[in-house]
Amino acid sequence: TDGGLTSQRPTGMVHFNGIEPPSCNQSRVKDDNRMGCCVSVSSFTKIWAPGIRLGWIDAPPHVIRCVERYGYIDSQGGVAPMMGRIMTHAIEHGLLDRYLDKLKAEYAGRYELVCNILKEEPLISILTENCQKRRGGYFIWVEFPPAVDGDVFLAYSLENFGVKFMSGGRCDPFPLSEDDPCGRSIRSCARLCFADLDRDELVHGTCAFLEAFRSYIGVTSKK
Repeated sequence: TDGGLTSQRPTGMVHFNGIEPPSCNQSRVKDDNRMGCCVSVSSFTKIWAPGIRLGWIDAPPHVIRCVERYGYIDSQGGVAPMMGRIMTHAIEHGLLDRYLDKLKAEYAGRYELVCNILKEEPLISILTENCQKRRGGYFIWVEFPPAVDGDVFLAYSLENFGVKFMSGGRCDPFPLSEDDPCGRSIRSCARLCFADLDRDELVHGTCAFLEAFRSYIGVTSKK
């Protein structure tokens, strides 16, 4: 069938357990004109520095050839020649690999730090702990009891404790009716980021998150 899949996946490179994520186009047929339909668009912003507005494309050869011939790129030698040369140097001399190794080690430590605190609350389930093949990225997904609406809890948490997080419903790309079981499930979830804060702030923020949750459960259970 004709069609394509596009993925933004720099977070796949930030994995913690030593299992490399597969290439977006790892499985390819021999016919060069038909190999693959998946295009991965990634950015150095999340694995090198926020100010690096440069990325790369992982795609089948026939897609890459079309991109190379695109006038916007071909007419000026690239969209960011100077930054492209800087990142080329970083890649060729192993600087990016060494920095990425340090980044993964740091994020793994933060991940474990936050998870260990969250495990103190039996009513909160850590969904990312169930991912056996690979753990990584910048976020931890947690699930509340079904009666807890993430949006309502977020409003309560922000107003009374100053704690902000991403409610699960905000991450639902296809919100359906109230009777949709998948929609109900994700609305009882939250996404927590451990990449923005240092470790002391993460400890303080996670403890405050648990305090807000326990307070919310206490208030709602009395209604």
